[in-house]
Amino acid sequence: MTGGAERAEDAWGAIVVALDASPLSLAGLRLAARLARHFGAPVSAVCVEDADIARLARHPGAVALCTLTGRARPLALTPEAIAGTLAGQRRAAQAAVDAVQRALADEDLGTAPEGEAAASFDLPLHRRQGAVAREIAAALAETAGGCDLLVLGAVGQARTRWQRSRGGPLGSTARALVGEVAPSAPRVLVLRRPLDERPPVFCAWDGSAGALRAFDTACALAAAADTGVAVLAFGDGPAEERRLGERARSRGVRLRVQSLPPPTPPRLVRAADFPQAVLVLPAELAMTVGLSTPDLIDRLSCSVLLVR
Repeated sequence: MTGGAERAEDAWGAIVVALDASPLSLAGLRLAARLARHFGAPVSAVCVEDADIARLARHPGAVALCTLTGRARPLALTPEAIAGTLAGQRRAAQAAVDAVQRALADEDLGTAPEGEAAASFDLPLHRRQGAVAREIAAALAETAGGCDLLVLGAVGQARTRWQRSRGGPLGSTARALVGEVAPSAPRVLVLRRPLDERPPVFCAWDGSAGALRAFDTACALAAAADTGVAVLAFGDGPAEERRLGERARSRGVRLRVQSLPPPTPPRLVRAADFPQAVLVLPAELAMTVGLSTPDLIDRLSCSVLLVR
């Protein structure tokens, strides 16, 4: 990421990371920290311990009951193993936060003027217990000044081993948050895989007011990563290129516009089939193509930055 943001309209507010110690959430933490430093925004991590799982660890006599046969059987994991796993996740989350802080402090130390100490980077970790999606949504609502960006992995710790390189269904927490947090987070970044420091940035464009907000977000992200924006223009490409060109140039962002017929799910999936890219997507576009937002993201192989 490059230095601080230059335009007031590109300034971002607080960034919150949903952290469960899965590889994708750890990658999201590193990315969020770099974005926060670039935009001068506060950033925090939220680690939620699932209350139902934690409850099992406190009941050594717990059994699994088959709803078809009514038979009880021992749990696949002992309460001790569950408690150990939860403790390990807590340690991993704290270790990840500490590692990101050290890495950024080392970078700042290397660029600080001789004789001056590098500024400390504040990255608080908030621990909560309850229903995971509900607790994260509550943390967003409680963020001072409001949360401007939520960062989360497409799948969590339990499903990482099954994550495929060609998209796939969102995990239950990501699906709930993408579908429910509109009042609390105007931007939601769903990571499919760890991103390079300069990921390709795509933006879906249909000429709507929501698409303009998405385009401004794409430009801000591209400026932070020192890369360009590829606009997937569902409509009059040449006209949109003239309209958006000056807006991109004023931010120092390179622009490329691809003209496409009216949007359909297969057309959008094919156009954005770059697994290492970020697709900045206006939330209203999902309804335009007849899908819910989670269902549309399910079909995409790339990471998605949803803009409401």
